[in-house]
Amino acid sequence: MSKSIYEEAVALGLRSALIDIASTQIKDFTVDNHGSILVLTPDSDQALHWCHEHLNEDAMRWGKVGYVIEPRYIADVVAGMERDGLVQS
Repeated sequence: MSKSIYEEAVALGLRSALIDIASTQIKDFTVDNHGSILVLTPDSDQALHWCHEHLNEDAMRWGKVGYVIEPRYIADVVAGMERDGLVQS
């Protein structure tokens, strides 16, 4: 009977590395609070695509890829991104 990848990794002493990998979740976007504005930064291609599809093309930008979002809109934007499977860091 062959061993699973997990069993082989444990046999090689790599169990803690497997736990670290399994517990790491890829983050798609970040939201930074700058007081009167929030900056949404897509950190993955999927999040960047989502922003291009769902945010106004005239939206104020922050740097190359960040979007300036008013505090009153951020909850709806984040909810939409999460509903579509994106993960906030």
